[in-house]
Amino acid sequence: MHLSWVNCYALTVSMAYPGTLSSLYAVTVWIASYALVAIIGLFQISCFIGISIFNQ
Repeated sequence: MHLSWVNCYALTVSMAYPGTLSSLYAVTVWIASYALVAIIGLFQISCFIGISIFNQ
């Protein structure tokens, strides 16, 4: 929820103020948010796999 809000804010800023700085900021926030989601997802998957292995 928070990440999508930040993403929406960055896109709104880049649309309201078209320019290299705002576009760079929007892209940076977009990449950072998806990287954070990917890291959390990988951590959850690795924990799930580890629990499954240890339970067997």
